[in-house]
Amino acid sequence: VVINYPSETEIGETAAETQTQAETEAPGYKKITKDTTLRSKEYLDTIENADWNGGVVKIASVYPLLSDTQSSPKSISTLIEERNNAVTEKLGVEIYTEATDEASLFAALSASMKSGQYYADLLMIPQDTVASFAAAGLLFNLRSLPNFDLSAPYFNASSAEAGAAGYNSYAVAGEMTCSLHTFHAMFFSRDAFEKLGLELPYSLVKDGKWTYDAYFTLAAQSGEYAPIATGAHGDEAADAAYIALGGKFISAGVKKAPTVAADLEKLEGTVELIRRVFTNERALTGERGGIAAFSGAMFMADRLDAMSSLADSGTTWGVLPIPKATEEQEKYITPASADSLVVAVPAVLFSDERASQVLRALAAASAGRVPQAFIINAQNTMLRDNSSALMLDTIVSDIRYDFAYTAGTMFPSAASASYNAVRNAVFAGENATEAIEYYREACERDLSAAFPME
Repeated sequence: VVINYPSETEIGETAAETQTQAETEAPGYKKITKDTTLRSKEYLDTIENADWNGGVVKIASVYPLLSDTQSSPKSISTLIEERNNAVTEKLGVEIYTEATDEASLFAALSASMKSGQYYADLLMIPQDTVASFAAAGLLFNLRSLPNFDLSAPYFNASSAEAGAAGYNSYAVAGEMTCSLHTFHAMFFSRDAFEKLGLELPYSLVKDGKWTYDAYFTLAAQSGEYAPIATGAHGDEAADAAYIALGGKFISAGVKKAPTVAADLEKLEGTVELIRRVFTNERALTGERGGIAAFSGAMFMADRLDAMSSLADSGTTWGVLPIPKATEEQEKYITPASADSLVVAVPAVLFSDERASQVLRALAAASAGRVPQAFIINAQNTMLRDNSSALMLDTIVSDIRYDFAYTAGTMFPSAASASYNAVRNAVFAGENATEAIEYYREACERDLSAAFPME
């Protein structure tokens, strides 16, 4: 497989960012590398210099692939090493990652709280664990960190809201947390398109015309192929479609308790559109379908980690972002799933100033680098055409986090008044507006009690 990375003009990046192509490693296969350091260097220059005398900064991570230079594939680990070295030079620290799991991390932080002993400087945890960790008093309020600005361009704006409750902000995401595996996308069968004589839909995406209307037009020409399947995360496909169309389940803006934020005026129309996508008579929906269902489908909605299974299958496939509602919608929105990673700070700190500097520096130095490392790794190991790599650039350009995923695991009322209401409306034919109104009071009461304003 010969892979040539798209040109800079296709990617839409600055001319100062360059790409290089290494020598052929095996017959018919070229390893692609891409220099994406410009933006990260610019952001890192905004962080003040410091000298922490070579002190060790510990990151406790449930997903060390993004922070540990020993466990990642070469293209990613090299990038992580370069990023960490840049932060080391900037701040005079050494960065160390400890791999852990959610239960062990909760226990370690609880012991740290009881003893007052330092455990770690930073935590890299799934979005859906933030509420339980915060409610147990294990997380530091990021807004209390010195010189810390959650609106900085190297932080994801929606993640700052998803990790906030009232005056407190417990977690934030940036490109240092960006693992493509947990984000949703639309896969399509190149085999089906070629058999039907249809043009591949990449140009629709590039021209901003990849909408659900465009999807329906293509699905109508599908002949023997079922229009869509869902992979291992069937229920989440409806959530992904809802957020990709501009929906938001729960608002957790600063200076207010989290509230149910579904737009009830638009909700029924949005649910009806999603229902048309996932429950038409020839769609293959439900978690039991998996990758095997894709063999009889033209499209499949799933997380990007499905690429590893597809790469080993006999299907020739491509990757697209989730469609937009209309062409006027400015960007393709990619929803972050419940287990997408965020960064938090433990309640017991060695130094709040050091934690602030290190977190900002790591996020700044990761900008542009970490996503590209994953894209290059995917391109060299799983993808089968250049255009899909370009689509991954599009997919990671506007990732949205939602407070419903942050709170839903710990507070069933939050799930009932948000994504469960939409899922049930799509798959079971219930009325989403009535369901959300029914559960709204209990949801907002529970969240207000858990995250008080003072």
